[in-house]
Formats: sequence, C-alpha cells, structure tokens
Amino acid sequence: MVRYINDIHRPTDINVRTYTGDGSTTNFTVTESLTDSKVMAYIDGVYQDPNNDYSIGGTSLQFDAAPGASSVVVLVEMPV
Repeated sequence: MVRYINDIHRPTDINVRTYTGDGSTTNFTVTESLTDSKVMAYIDGVYQDPNNDYSIGGTSLQFDAAPGASSVVVLVEMPV
C-alpha cells in the first residue's frame, strides 16, 4: 500500500529487499527518502548497526565494507 505525505510517495507496508553480495559492491537500492532508522540491514542473518556499518543517502544504502561473495543481504524497509 502507498500513501502520500506532503505530495511525496511513502510506503505503508514493510518492504523486504534481498540481494547477493559479490565481495566488492557496497551500494544497494532502497526506497527514496528512507533514513537509517527506517531500514534494518542484515548480512547472512547478522544485524548491521546503522551507526557503524552503513549509511543511507537518496535511494542508496552504502555499507562501510562490501558484503562477502555469495553472502545474503536483506534490507527491511519499515513504513514511514
């Protein structure tokens, strides 16, 4: 479901994105305008701390270190 707040598209459901690490990619796509407090990131099931492990800008979540090759990256986007 989607709602509009201040004419901006905002998700109202939890969105889960799953990626596979390749050992070199640090940027992964998230919904625009989300903040660190609205995304939970996991690598191979281990929670990543937004204060130490990644940051978000625009539509990109950037890990400080690239997830290893074949690792499972899960980004859980919480509703606004």
